[in-house]
Amino acid sequence: MTLVNDERVAHREVRNPFLEVSQLSVWFGGVGAVKNVDLVVGEGEVVGLIGPNGAGKTTFLDGVSGMVPATGQVLLKGRDISKLAPFRRVRAGLARTFQRGDALRDLTTGQLVELSVAACKGERSPLLDDVLQRLEFDRFADRSLSELPAGSRRLVSVAAAVATNPQVLMLDEPAAGLSTDEAMELSEVVRFLGASGLGVLVIDHNVGFVARTTDYIYMLHLGNLEFAGTPEEMRSSETVKSIYLGSGVDDE
Repeated sequence: MTLVNDERVAHREVRNPFLEVSQLSVWFGGVGAVKNVDLVVGEGEVVGLIGPNGAGKTTFLDGVSGMVPATGQVLLKGRDISKLAPFRRVRAGLARTFQRGDALRDLTTGQLVELSVAACKGERSPLLDDVLQRLEFDRFADRSLSELPAGSRRLVSVAAAVATNPQVLMLDEPAAGLSTDEAMELSEVVRFLGASGLGVLVIDHNVGFVARTTDYIYMLHLGNLEFAGTPEEMRSSETVKSIYLGSGVDDE
């Protein structure tokens, strides 16, 4: 098990770090939602972020993406983007999805993807067509988002995020609402994105999905980083079991 107080966590060696987050904190009034969290995602690496409800996972993504005020430092391929507006972070190469897919519901899914391309200077990601094919995007390309079930909207949101031509992609609960087959399909897509050279950060409550999809996993609890290690180390970690997993990991 890897402990957060071990310097291997705070100073984890990765090949060509794409996203480096140092001492990130988010406070709402006197409540610390995220407290001095360090996290790194390397080129071609898929990293998981797990933890119970209220752990601060989505708030962490909000801080990294600039959606809420945060202290600390965010580096994207060595560039400090900590003070950039959210849309400028996207244009710099940092994309994310959201748990809710309520925005732009009157657009067709195809229009949403093309709008995402246009929003980032029209530079179409070379990975986009492969992702669309792997997600079998044609099955709902002409349907509006409002017509789709929640699980399908999440798949569309992944495609739209890839359409922004990111270097780092952050996915917030992408497997929520998916069937077992859809979750397996998404896992393969995320692994493909990592193998293609992107850095990917995934939040999900489906720990089996996270374990089979990621190379490295962090765990938050009450805003604090409580664990960092490989999926194998996560499975055997007494800290993870006591805080989050209980007796084991569900691989479904």
